[in-house]
Amino acid sequence: MGLGNGDQILGRTRLQGALYDRGEGPRGHSGDVRHHSRDDLRHCVLSRPVSPSKMLTRVATPVLAVAVMASAPVVGHWQQPRFSSADTALRVRRWLDPASGQFHGPSAIVVSGTRIKHIVPLADFDQRSTKALIDLGAATVLPGLIDAHVHLTIGGTSRANAAAILRAGFTTVADLGATSDAVIRLRDAIASGDAEGPRILAAGLWVGTKNGICEFGGIGVDGGPKQFRARVRENVASGADLTKVCVSGWTRDAFAHPDAYEISDAALAAVVDESRRRGHVVLAHAISLGSVQAALRAGVDGLAHAAYLDAATATVLRDKGVFLVPTLASLLRGTQGRAGVALQESVAEAHRAGVRLIFGTDGGVLPHGENAVEFAALIEAGVPAIDAIRAATVDAADALGLATEIGTIDIGKTADLIAVDGDPLHDPTALSRVTFVMQSGHVARHERSAASARRPTIVRGRARSPNAPWCAIHGLAEAALPSNRVPRTFPRAVR
Repeated sequence: MGLGNGDQILGRTRLQGALYDRGEGPRGHSGDVRHHSRDDLRHCVLSRPVSPSKMLTRVATPVLAVAVMASAPVVGHWQQPRFSSADTALRVRRWLDPASGQFHGPSAIVVSGTRIKHIVPLADFDQRSTKALIDLGAATVLPGLIDAHVHLTIGGTSRANAAAILRAGFTTVADLGATSDAVIRLRDAIASGDAEGPRILAAGLWVGTKNGICEFGGIGVDGGPKQFRARVRENVASGADLTKVCVSGWTRDAFAHPDAYEISDAALAAVVDESRRRGHVVLAHAISLGSVQAALRAGVDGLAHAAYLDAATATVLRDKGVFLVPTLASLLRGTQGRAGVALQESVAEAHRAGVRLIFGTDGGVLPHGENAVEFAALIEAGVPAIDAIRAATVDAADALGLATEIGTIDIGKTADLIAVDGDPLHDPTALSRVTFVMQSGHVARHERSAASARRPTIVRGRARSPNAPWCAIHGLAEAALPSNRVPRTFPRAVR
């Protein structure tokens, strides 16, 4: 699905450094030195001496570049890249390849613009080859996580929800339904650098029957196949990326009435067919056994929730390549007793049968920013930790058509990288302790973990002060800065 452009994913681009333009950086850090004390800034100087006139040039030139590029042509809903960053190296003690399930030892991951340029054993890495160095200490590095089922307009403001998700280490999400085009507009704002949040694939309006399970604010579809096709076309015209169709009720009804579902077979087939014509992946809210079987007959790509499956239906899911997004943590909050146990057993049955599990939380029902609790829910249901991580990385990228761009740490792929405090293969709660987030080469979060704080770390060959993370992020080296030479604004180090 990649466009072959080093700064695009499905045509989406990100304005690197935009948060720093607005004086926003990782928590506790700002792009404008006026937010830092003079004592903080005395630990940092530019990587090489710069005269006041050159300082002005270095600050003004990116502004001029943005002004020149502001008229760049638009590809679909997406903007062309405005500028690229200088090379930035991440010094990591270990990083996880989810495809193989293996850790790699001390390395330097070099990022240029929005892409991973090199992965070098640390012993072979020349620090002088990069403009900025970020030392991640003892943290474990993984690909940016993917949540394939959220609702950004539920549970707070969409912008606040998006920012919370990104800080939690989820650099890509699929929003599976809203009552307006608000998520599509947020997606475009994030892509252009006007908002902070994960890369978004948006389904647009829910597609479900009038007065059915996805009837919100009068948006249910009143009619048959013709009207359901019209809803898909409406979403496509608004800029939607995929389709979510509502087939069954929730867990209580699905468990009590396994054959029941609410959309006609003809309408469901029309939704899938129209979506296929538009190149959309189709996910179905189908929890009852009968609704899953109807979704399979219609040819959907995935199920948006865990469902009550028997062994035969799980085998059909596997054979047809239909994926399953369990959202167990949110479902189990409202599903107790035999219905809850049966849902966990169904996920375990699907995994044993070889059904591809894709990570999703139903974020909004589950609080945004708490996405990682789903890992523990999957593991409790019998899914091995590495498979749960694959569900949120390499497998999710493949299911959403982004496998050539994200999901693994590989040269040439988009620089979506996170760091967590601990070993996620042995402690799933480590995935809730995110200390670093990079999305498309842009640093969205950076704080030192407890583990890395216990040992000295080095930036450009010298011991770091407590202020060094801020220095490293901004491409600065440590030294005493004379009090009469504190510039008002530093240039961006990550663009």
